Amino acid sequence: MEIDRLVRILRDGSPSHGGTGYLIARHLVLTARHVVAGAARLKVLYDGADGKPAAAEPIEPPYLGEGDLDIAVIHIATDLKIPSVPLAPVRFRGGRPWRSKGWARAAPEVKIADAKQA
Repeated sequence: MEIDRLVRILRDGSPSHGGTGYLIARHLVLTARHVVAGAARLKVLYDGADGKPAAAEPIEPPYLGEGDLDIAVIHIATDLKIPSVPLAPVRFRGGRPWRSKGWARAAPEVKIADAKQA
């Protein structure tokens, strides 16, 4: 995870309500659906090029994951001039340690099958 891609998301003008997002492209912020769902206004705070806090406003309502998928994408007008996050396939193998941070509402009962069973 690149720390420079982390942003703070504020809801409805409150400095204490919102959550965290991650810049996945120049104009796109990935976050959790529960962070943005139902908000009348959103603001994305990030560290500007000069190191000072700056803000970006969404240019349209965020995309919300369907069903129980706890994911959202915010489209902002400000070009943050950051390259897109490269995507790569990930294979989980049984018996190998792995770590995750956060609380996954989308798949609370994820099970990783042993590679011999696959």
